[in-house]
This record gives sequence, C-alpha cells and structure tokens, in this order.
Amino acid sequence: KRLIRQSITNSLFLENRTVYGNWTITPGVRLENIRQVVSERYRASGAGLRNKDVTNNLPLLGLGLTYSLNEEWELYGNASEAYTPVSFANAVPTGATDTISADINESHSDTQELGIRGQLNNLRVDVSAFQVYYANLFGRSGTSFINTGAGINKGVEASAQWRAWEKVELYANTMVLHARFINGPNEGKTPQYAPKSLSRAGVIAHPTDKDKVALMGTFVSSQYGDDTNSTNFKIPSYTVVDLTFEKSLYGNVP
Repeated sequence: KRLIRQSITNSLFLENRTVYGNWTITPGVRLENIRQVVSERYRASGAGLRNKDVTNNLPLLGLGLTYSLNEEWELYGNASEAYTPVSFANAVPTGATDTISADINESHSDTQELGIRGQLNNLRVDVSAFQVYYANLFGRSGTSFINTGAGINKGVEASAQWRAWEKVELYANTMVLHARFINGPNEGKTPQYAPKSLSRAGVIAHPTDKDKVALMGTFVSSQYGDDTNSTNFKIPSYTVVDLTFEKSLYGNVP
C-alpha cells in the first residue's frame, strides 16, 4: 500500500468581551476551513484506489459567562460547538481485512460546563461539572470502521494548587467521567479511551525565578480501546510518573 495524504487547515476566531457589573459575557465564533487530499498509488488487494480532494467550511459558535462573587471567587459557565471532519488518514483501510463504511458522516459535538474557581490564602481551587454530547463518532466495530452513534459524556473535574512553602507548590487534579453511547450499534456501551477516572498529582518547585522542577504522577483507570468493549481491547489501569525541568535562558524565552 502506498498513500500520499495532505491536510491544510485554516481558522479564524472572533470574540467580544463585555463587562456589565459583576457579569462578563464573551460570545465567539470560529470559522474552520479544512482541506484534505488523499492519493492512493498502490494497494495489493481490495477495492479501487482512492483519490479525493475535499474541502469543508464550517462556523462554530461559543459563549462564555462569568459572575464575580467577590475579588477572590467567581462562577463561570460556557457552551461551545466542535466539529471533526471525516479524516482520510482514518478512512483508508490499512489492514488486510479492514473495511470502511460507504456512508461515513462528520462528527459534531456540543459542550456545556458550569463551575466555580477562586483562591483562599495560598490555595487555588477550580471545580466544574461538564457534559459533552456528540453525534456520528467515528470508530472501529470489529474489522469495520463506521459511525458508531451518538453519546453523552458527563463528569466532574476538580483541581487544587497549594503553595505549601515559599518556592514549593502541591498540585492535584482529578476527573470522574461517565461516558455512554445513547444510540447506534454500540448503544449502552462505553466509548473507546474513556476511563472512569483520571487523576494527576505532584510537587512543583521553583528553585529560582528562572527555574521550575515538577514531579507528577498520572493515574488512569481501566478503559477500552474499541467502541464494542471487547475483552481483547481492554486496557488495564496504569500510572505514569514524570519529572520535568524548565529554565528561562534569556528574558521571557524558556
């Protein structure tokens, strides 16, 4: 198999921030221009070679709101649209037995979030609840790639950062997720790569004004690598620990 793929993406984002008393209102629009080109030069077996050149243009809307309770705390909410075009990188089968549905449609999603954030002495806190509705998600079902249906992801996310000492901070973030398909061939099942919980915690130190050292652990619960929730694609829970170091070399250049 020989493939030549090309993706060209352009976007224009506009927003207007208006402050009225304790309210801040920020509507926005994002204009997406996505061109995808695929040229299949050779395939050992299967259907005819694919050669396509497709351009998608789509406006996406968003709205952000904040309400200041006082100088330290505020409520916030936002709603936004998202769009994922059919990707030729995924829509060309690479396995000998893989097949692609002939009527794949692009994916759309709507996201809503409501939360509160603020600071109490040396402690910064952010807690929010969210919901993501998506339609026509693209994924694998056995040896076929299809639109696996519509689903809803609901969850709660909380983070806290505490300056324990002058140059040392403790950080923690956790998300609890409930994700399910609500229609389609996988109705009632869990979408791929949607763990029930994901947490990150660690220590951040600033030895000098130009240095930053962070030791972080990421803890991910078990999940599935396919939308049919087959045993062969079940991913067990795992932990990743990473150590990073950042240094400003000159002025604002890291």
